[in-house]
Amino acid sequence: MNPEIKKYNFQFGNATDVGRKRKVNEDYFANFDTKNGYVFVVCDGMGGHAGGEKASRIAVKAIKKYLIDNISHDPSHLLINSIYYANEEIINYTLHYPEFKGMGTTCIILLQKDSKYYYAHVGDSRLYYYSGNEIIRLTKDHSFVQSLIDMGSLSEKNAANHPRKNEITNALGIENMKLPTVCKIPLQPNNGDCLILCTDGLYGMVSEDLMKKVLYSNKTLTEQADELVLLANNAGGFDNITLQIVKVCHNQETINSNIWHFFSKKIYIIIVLVFIFISMVIGFYFNYNSIVHINWQSVIIHLKKT
Repeated sequence: MNPEIKKYNFQFGNATDVGRKRKVNEDYFANFDTKNGYVFVVCDGMGGHAGGEKASRIAVKAIKKYLIDNISHDPSHLLINSIYYANEEIINYTLHYPEFKGMGTTCIILLQKDSKYYYAHVGDSRLYYYSGNEIIRLTKDHSFVQSLIDMGSLSEKNAANHPRKNEITNALGIENMKLPTVCKIPLQPNNGDCLILCTDGLYGMVSEDLMKKVLYSNKTLTEQADELVLLANNAGGFDNITLQIVKVCHNQETINSNIWHFFSKKIYIIIVLVFIFISMVIGFYFNYNSIVHINWQSVIIHLKKT
């Protein structure tokens, strides 16, 4: 799907695929509107075919419920709470159905509010930022190999081939889930910039250079998402593949509003400066007349005395 959300001035496209090696798609994604803003979420389940599939779906549905039912002026805090709520829902499910004990899921959430984008994540599902034909990874994986990279024991290049590359250190569905990582400063993308939420089934198979090539094309966002899935499958398709592409598309009304907002500030400053200048001139005029009047009175008195 590739709808245009004029209210929020962006477009999005998405795709998901089971891949070439798995029998079940344990990934799950959603996008939905709330009073807190528009939300995109991608989850990658784990814990066996049935468990992973169940965990990712429980997580997405719980996050959606929490963000629709609760309103907050602090988007970052809201995202963290929604993840904790989803974590509790997965744990509660395993208490009722012990056969699913041990299932879990990664999670990446993006919230758009007032032209700003907030994000939070757990696990190794990622968020990328594409701008000016450059792509930047915004999230840092909660994984064993990432901890080695942080310690300087492993390079980014060698991490892709490490035998424990799929081992994550944080996930929804565990009792002692660590605090989700949330953005410290919200993003304010420029017109035409893209944000890509994806699972490791994509970035593990498709290089950032190939991602840039696809995102630079004139294809629709859905076509771009489909092409990235195809590239991942052609590279082996060893895992489920899921992504959502969000492209910032300021409409002319928004652009005009931003221009007016910019110049209105300039006009306000100019008016204030002109007012100050006129006040100074008037003040100088009256002070000058007062001084001249006093001096003339002094001259007249002096003449009368003489």
